[in-house]
Amino acid sequence: MNTPLPPSIPPDKLEELIHVMQAARNDLLEVSLLLRDHLYETNHVSREQARQAAGALIRRSKGN
Repeated sequence: MNTPLPPSIPPDKLEELIHVMQAARNDLLEVSLLLRDHLYETNHVSREQARQAAGALIRRSKGN
């Protein structure tokens, strides 16, 4: 007759593990949102720099 094996993680430790994993998930979500915001700001700055460079080229070409 097969008897069930005891859980490999004690129930009190399992609850602690769940809380740690939830905290890690929350941290990852927060970091991903911060990264998304940073990438958006970087992209915005890059577009502005490209716009300024294109404007400078247009002004120089009109001056020639």
